[in-house]
Amino acid sequence: MRNSRKGREIMKFRVWDKKRKCYSEDDFSLTDKGQLLVKDASYPWQYKECSPIRFVVEHSTTDKYSNGEPVFQGDICRYVSADGDLIRAQVVFKKDESEGCAIAGFYLEEITTFHDKDISDLEEGYWFGGWEKLGNIHENPELLESPDA
Repeated sequence: MRNSRKGREIMKFRVWDKKRKCYSEDDFSLTDKGQLLVKDASYPWQYKECSPIRFVVEHSTTDKYSNGEPVFQGDICRYVSADGDLIRAQVVFKKDESEGCAIAGFYLEEITTFHDKDISDLEEGYWFGGWEKLGNIHENPELLESPDA
């Protein structure tokens, strides 16, 4: 889910508030360096710094689930294959700077056993298009532990 404004791509994101234990509805902005800012209630034309200890920023991957809902970092999703295998994974962002080059991107981190399936064996188009969102790591942490979804 990217919006284009004067040639710049704007990534969507959501913000988890650790203190209130919910996704925040506040008006946030991100700086070019990734610093989270929130609109100041006292001065609505200004933004102020947010505590990185209190808030967690989760970016959109720009992909969508089969129901059209955007895929975000921290989502937990599943796919049931034609032969009945349950594939469940968490959407994560990884950055690898080993061997002198930086590679970064969104990945599916396995939660369940693939029953003789490797994520790379899935047909093209199953990446999120055939996946169902089960929840996210904050509101549904039990999905990270239980092998049965």
